[in-house]
Amino acid sequence: QELSDEETTTSMTSTTLVPQPNWELKTCILWGDPHCYTFDGMRVDYYASGEVWIVKSAQVHIKGIFDSTPWTVEHEEGKSATMSIIVTGPILEGHTIKVGRLEEPILWNGTDAVGMTWVQ
Repeated sequence: QELSDEETTTSMTSTTLVPQPNWELKTCILWGDPHCYTFDGMRVDYYASGEVWIVKSAQVHIKGIFDSTPWTVEHEEGKSATMSIIVTGPILEGHTIKVGRLEEPILWNGTDAVGMTWVQ
C-alpha cells in the first residue's frame, strides 16, 4: 500500500559542534631518584624523602611519593627514590590511579588494575 503525502515521515539529524579547549601539549618526565624535566623544560633533581606535587591543576592532581631504599642508603647516602605516583582529580571523576615500584601492582581505587573489566 502506498503512503499519501500526509503519512510520510521525515527523519532529521542535528549535529552540535562543541568548542574544544585550546590546549598546548606539554610533557613532564620523571625517573629515578627522582630526576625530572618539568613542563617548562627545566631539569630538577629531588633527593629528599617526602611527597611532592608534580601536577596540581584544577582538573589533574599528580603526586610523587619519594623515600630512601636499602640500596640508596648503602650506595647513595640515603637519597630518595620514586616510590609511587598517584593520579587523581576531577578529570578522573573521583577515581585514583597509583603506580608504585616494579614489584607492586598498578592500583585503580585501591584495587589491582590488572585483569579488571573496563567499561567505557
